[in-house]
Amino acid sequence: MTNILELLKNEKVEWKKLGEVCEVKTGKLNANAKEENGIYPFFTCDEKPSRINSYAFDTDAILLSGNGSRIGHVNLYSGKFNAYQRTYVIEVVEKKLNLSFLFHYFKAYVRNYIDDTKIGSSIPYITLPILKNFEIPIPSLETQEKIVEILDKFTNYVTELQSELQSELQSRTKQYTYYRDRLLSEEYLNNVTKEMEEDRRLKIFKLDEIFDFKNGLNKGKEFFGKGVPFISYVNVYKLDRLQEEDIVEKVDLTEDEIERFSVIKGDVLFTRTSEVKEEVGYSSVVIEDLENTVFNGFTIRARLKNKDLLLPEYSAHLFRCYEIRKEIVKRSAFTTRASLSGQELGKVKVVIPPLSLQNKIVKVLDKFQILLSDTKGLIPEEIEQRQKQYEYYREKLLTFDVECDSTHARTHSSSN
Repeated sequence: MTNILELLKNEKVEWKKLGEVCEVKTGKLNANAKEENGIYPFFTCDEKPSRINSYAFDTDAILLSGNGSRIGHVNLYSGKFNAYQRTYVIEVVEKKLNLSFLFHYFKAYVRNYIDDTKIGSSIPYITLPILKNFEIPIPSLETQEKIVEILDKFTNYVTELQSELQSELQSRTKQYTYYRDRLLSEEYLNNVTKEMEEDRRLKIFKLDEIFDFKNGLNKGKEFFGKGVPFISYVNVYKLDRLQEEDIVEKVDLTEDEIERFSVIKGDVLFTRTSEVKEEVGYSSVVIEDLENTVFNGFTIRARLKNKDLLLPEYSAHLFRCYEIRKEIVKRSAFTTRASLSGQELGKVKVVIPPLSLQNKIVKVLDKFQILLSDTKGLIPEEIEQRQKQYEYYREKLLTFDVECDSTHARTHSSSN
């Protein structure tokens, strides 16, 4: 390793824009074109490809997610595949550039570049001209191959170790999902309330009977980066419950806007749009008081008419269970994107048990979630060390003494 680092000190590096050395295309399909048990990989904005029965590409390429919560995620693939219309397909046309070298460079620096140049706030995206302007270093092919060999060894070892934990994680995920859907089912709730000596009330409501709905805030890009805390689309999509520590984005608003788009403990936020119909209507529940915090325009706020009807922690489990999710998706519309309105969301029916039973169910399901979180955190020290090694040497190996102190610095400077 020392030898190659010494070699890089004197390495002659040519800097090129991505559009000069690569052909950059996009797929043509809608994300919902995926087919269960399809023959070919179908790259959308998800981290892992779906499947499809037709292919549009037969090549070696880097696939980059061009929008949404996973913007900037990259895959490397060789063979026949298809791609979503917001996924960039990057093929090397410059003989002096190694595709695997470019892949490692993308993993290290393209996300920083995208963060500096992306358009949109709630659902960010990057345009083709912006991506083509991304600058990359091109050392000699021999040096590129040596760098790839070293970095591939690190990534392969980390992948092998992580796969050993995957079966345990899947097992605990199935366990939590099973008990969540079972304990929140109408059949179970009816049975258990019959056995209760008191407080046997079990009612079925349409959501518009218990909630008031409001769409979120839309502001121009220039208003973001300062001001009051702002719950993003990604927050709602990824987290089943929201706390102050989760909210890091800011937006500059008037006092009137802060009041109109505020959130309080017990509010349930639903994503009202998605590239994929199955992912619309994801929920996140505000489980603590959030001062001067607002929510984004791609989200619907559901505010309880009676605060004593639902525990926030119960709502966090309830609105992500299978039956409720299925009903929400069924009531969404789809043209070029999936969309959900407060009017349609209000027609979804839910079974509400008494608070005493809600509390018992929350205690059980929270224990399963803790086990699940523990499993996710059970990455052995060996994996963590190998991942840190990979990132450390990736930075070292992809830094060249040209114009800036580091490749990252040059990339950041270029994007600005």
